[in-house]
Amino acid sequence: MLGYVKAYIPEMKVREKELYNAYYCGICKSIGKRLGQLPRFVLSYDSVFLALLLNSMNSEVEEVKLEHCITNHIKKKPIVVDNIVVNYAADVMVVLAYESFLDDLQDEDTLRGRFGQLALKGSYKKLSVDYKDLIESIEKNLKKLYGLEKEKCNSIDQIGEAFGKVMESVFLGGIDKKSEFVTRPISEMSKHLGRWIYLMDAYDDIVSDIEDGSYNPLIYRFDYKKQDAKEFKKTIKSEVEFSLYHYLSYVSDAFNLLNIEKNEGILSNIVNLGLLKETERIMED
Repeated sequence: MLGYVKAYIPEMKVREKELYNAYYCGICKSIGKRLGQLPRFVLSYDSVFLALLLNSMNSEVEEVKLEHCITNHIKKKPIVVDNIVVNYAADVMVVLAYESFLDDLQDEDTLRGRFGQLALKGSYKKLSVDYKDLIESIEKNLKKLYGLEKEKCNSIDQIGEAFGKVMESVFLGGIDKKSEFVTRPISEMSKHLGRWIYLMDAYDDIVSDIEDGSYNPLIYRFDYKKQDAKEFKKTIKSEVEFSLYHYLSYVSDAFNLLNIEKNEGILSNIVNLGLLKETERIMED
């Protein structure tokens, strides 16, 4: 996940914003306590949506405590503590980040890949024991994704589906209830969220990818002909925008099928406002 999945703060209630941030701080603390300080640098608000959604499947109220934060040793902040799904979201963020750094290292031997892989290697080794089946599923789907990228795949649907499968593994891996009434909507929502994330990132990076000579499916899908990169981005905007909103409609429809037992206001904000506002932001750049 790449930082696109976040709430639209201006429309949040004060209590909701406080709990939203308490989840973020809880995930950060969870990483620090169990995996060390270095892995904290991979944290993003995407993980908060994952934790909130998984935790919404039960009516148990989260335990929130006032604790000191690594960024502020004086003032205490509300933090969600001792929570299984918070730990899961923290672990998944580290796993996905490690896989991304490893791919960078193997493909281009970048400084980012070297540093990231080295920083997370110990944590990943520990998590690979605790999440053997999940990691096997993630790696299987990432292998397909990276294979399509190496082949210069020009199908947005095909390559988006591969990343959607990664997201499906992540979300289903954290579900305790295996009822079809839970798994089916989660599966559909996470797959289309993955498609949306991948296309958002592709459009966001299209100019820099053209300039760097990096792979981007939009280059091949829309038959880039060495024209000005910014002009090319403008010409493909309407089609990309249509696809993004199409994916979001599936995300919203699947989300509405879930029996959300708590924090529905925060989750609805993310799904129906946050993702929309992020799409608008990327489209306007």
